[in-house]
Amino acid sequence: MAKQAETSVEEALREELRRGDTVLAGTGPVLRHFLSCEDSALFTDEVIARVRGMLFDIADQLLFAVAQAEGTADRTAFLEEHIERLVHRLGLDDELLAHAHAMALEGRLTEDLAERCAIDPVLPPLVQELTASGDETIADLAMRFLAAQARFMQHQRRMELPLGELPGDLFHKALLALKAAQMTEQDNFRSARKSLRKTFDEALGRRGLVTRLATSLRKHDGAAMRVEMSGLALFATTLAVASDQDRDRTVIALRSASPVRTALAMRMAGLEANEIRAQLATIRPNLALPDMPDEISPELATDMLAQARPVEAGEG
Repeated sequence: MAKQAETSVEEALREELRRGDTVLAGTGPVLRHFLSCEDSALFTDEVIARVRGMLFDIADQLLFAVAQAEGTADRTAFLEEHIERLVHRLGLDDELLAHAHAMALEGRLTEDLAERCAIDPVLPPLVQELTASGDETIADLAMRFLAAQARFMQHQRRMELPLGELPGDLFHKALLALKAAQMTEQDNFRSARKSLRKTFDEALGRRGLVTRLATSLRKHDGAAMRVEMSGLALFATTLAVASDQDRDRTVIALRSASPVRTALAMRMAGLEANEIRAQLATIRPNLALPDMPDEISPELATDMLAQARPVEAGEG
């Protein structure tokens, strides 16, 4: 009887995971629909507005580099002429769109945790402790992450996404979108691309810094997996690293209506059922929590995440 109950819970979790992943898989087309709409009255969701703002900011930076390469006298007019077309191109890339979406969600959730739980968005307790670490490498890394996190929160308020903060593959995709827009001669494009590449260093961005910090926290693993101690940025990164999941997808899942993917990732990372419930209750207090019994081992959670696939159209 106990074995049957355990199997029933596992099957229910697998089904909920599939349905949750179906929602996550459909976020790109939904976002693209809103972003292509001319009626600004539809942008009532703050996250959609932030995503749109970030795409415009990326386009603005790319076009500024092209204007410099061309020696354009009226850069404002040049931007106004080309920016909508380039934003459209950028929005066609699912991974770039998903990254902007994840950054918008992370910014909003960080603000929400600050308002509800008084978790400092820039200097949570663990980061403060790490800045005073006796290990100079850790202390320096924590200080640089702190500064990067402060800039991130400022950028979110301004709906900005600096090119230097993009993951390397997405920086390359942004350059491809610029090339595909065909708004300048090839020589000018190559000159702009060279200028942009010269100033890009993925390791110096917030994502690179927080990933290095998360992977270096051996004795602080427990605190890093408690959002009230580590703050959302370090928590999400530690969770992504520990569960071998993509960071953007991890962040988006934190805001999903279905918490099963996040719960399984936490179990895969070694958290017990009561710890998982406590973290989910802090992050999403009004969300119905999944039944996550201790019998769901880290190995089983790993298997469930590896085998998960979205529900296909027409399935029950």
